[in-house]
Amino acid sequence: MLLSGFNPNARWDRNIEGAYDDPDKLKAKIQVLAFFSGAKVYPRIFMMSGKRYRIRKLNYTWQKRQGSELISCFSVSTACDIYQLSFNHSSCAWKLDNIF
Repeated sequence: MLLSGFNPNARWDRNIEGAYDDPDKLKAKIQVLAFFSGAKVYPRIFMMSGKRYRIRKLNYTWQKRQGSELISCFSVSTACDIYQLSFNHSSCAWKLDNIF
C-alpha cells in the first residue's frame, strides 16, 4: 500500500557522498546543552572528546520510532561541519549519529 505524501527515501542525508564513517568517533560519548519548549527539543551546544561545539544552525529535524522509543533527530551546523545528533526520549540519552 502506497502512503500518499510519504517518501521514506526523501531525507536529505540518505545519499551524501563523503559522510564520515569512523566508528570509533561515532561511539564517542557526547553531552548536549539543549532547551525544551513543550514537546520540542532545541540543541545549542554539544561536547565531544573534551571539545565544545557551538551549534550555529539547526538545519533539519525529524522523528523516528525504534520499537516503542521515540527518537528526535537533528542535522546541525557548527562553524565548519554538519553533524547528525539524536535524542532518545525514553532514556534521555544523546548520540552522535554522523559527521558530514
